[in-house]
Amino acid sequence: MRLGSLLIDCTHCQARVNADVLGIADHTVEPWDDSYQIALLRCPACNHLLVSHQELLKPAGLESFDDDALWSDASRIWPEPTSQLLALSIPEKIRNCLLEARKCLHATAYTACVAMSGRAIEAMCRHFGTKRETLFEGLKELHERGVIDKRLYEWGDELRKHRNLAAHASGADFNRIDAKDLFDFSIAICEYVFVLTAKFDEFKKRQTFQEQGS
Repeated sequence: MRLGSLLIDCTHCQARVNADVLGIADHTVEPWDDSYQIALLRCPACNHLLVSHQELLKPAGLESFDDDALWSDASRIWPEPTSQLLALSIPEKIRNCLLEARKCLHATAYTACVAMSGRAIEAMCRHFGTKRETLFEGLKELHERGVIDKRLYEWGDELRKHRNLAAHASGADFNRIDAKDLFDFSIAICEYVFVLTAKFDEFKKRQTFQEQGS
């Protein structure tokens, strides 16, 4: 039974599709910020199954849940959950580079994906106001300042090397596996710097507050 459709990225087709909704369940509670819905989807192109998650977007004046409630765009939670690269804590310019890289990956434009993944890291260096001109020097400065650790610096340096190959007429040819790995490295670096670091800082603040109150 088809219950409508949702736009979502199909992991098998590597494309954004208007997937058929086979079933849907919602969890709606007050406050409405804690409400969400889960849907079972089928890709119309390859017939593979997908599971999506949506959050309730509370319109102004919404006093009770109804069928006209607005939901966020569907994000895939199975298979291969969609990364949190849309997190608002990631600066817009960096986030846009990551989104563009993801679009290139899904469109099988692997060289462009690598170039945009590297560009996201370059944008990260500029965000932190690195004084050095090149990405190589910018990453080194972020490592020296403690913004990224040794492992993330190594990931970033690999991104830099392959970004250079992708951005110039080097003759380099990238396959999907390598492009996706490099894309995942760029996401991991940005999530560590902008998402997890902020969460850890908030956690430490709560712990300090609780210790002072005990």
